[in-house]
Amino acid sequence: MDGVQKNKNKNLLVLIYLSLGLNLITAPLALFIGGMTTDPPGSTELDFLKGFLFIQAIPLFLLFIFLAWYFIRKNKYAYAGIAFFVSVIILGTPIVWIYDMYNSFAKKVFLIPDGYKGCMGVLYNIKDAPPLKIEDKKIIYQVTKDGLLKTSSNERIGRESDLDSGWNNVKYYYVDKSGNQVKRLEKGKDIHNISVASQAGLTYSQFFIGTKKEAEKHPQFSMCFNEEQQLQIDHK
Repeated sequence: MDGVQKNKNKNLLVLIYLSLGLNLITAPLALFIGGMTTDPPGSTELDFLKGFLFIQAIPLFLLFIFLAWYFIRKNKYAYAGIAFFVSVIILGTPIVWIYDMYNSFAKKVFLIPDGYKGCMGVLYNIKDAPPLKIEDKKIIYQVTKDGLLKTSSNERIGRESDLDSGWNNVKYYYVDKSGNQVKRLEKGKDIHNISVASQAGLTYSQFFIGTKKEAEKHPQFSMCFNEEQQLQIDHK
């Protein structure tokens, strides 16, 4: 019996050591992610904790699941319940934080003149240009007929800490002269080569509207602007 008990204890220690080892291995990544969350202005220590626990939650969750399993084997159900409850809190809290953070991001909506094809660009941090409008957590990009939009806003507009939802939550629409949505454009079919770059002190985002074959003429990480657009950019 003593040998069986020792084996159980040994197995528990191995599992705990594996969990702690995984925590140590992922710690640098967790610190890096935590640091990224405190990079934007207005960030707090709580944002660092959210980023850190986002990575560390899974190893800690496994550790307490192992403890719950161990206490069940020992018929210590109260301790097992506590360990299981803690594991749910550890995994659930970052999930809630991530969901809340995602919903706090502003979504991007591009309103493009109906029928426009070619390179579309947004020029950021233009001193005398109007800022982008945010309505109902949506950043409105009202594109002009020449395919350029100049704004005094920066490329990370959309949240109190100047973060937006990135390029994964963007909608593109053709609109008529009255601003009514005519057609939704789809990435991969109508929208291609999305990129954000800085060049000669100018920060801009761009994408190509048209067919995939047409977009292939313009590599993703090179400027796709035509001569008329480039002239406007040079005289920004």
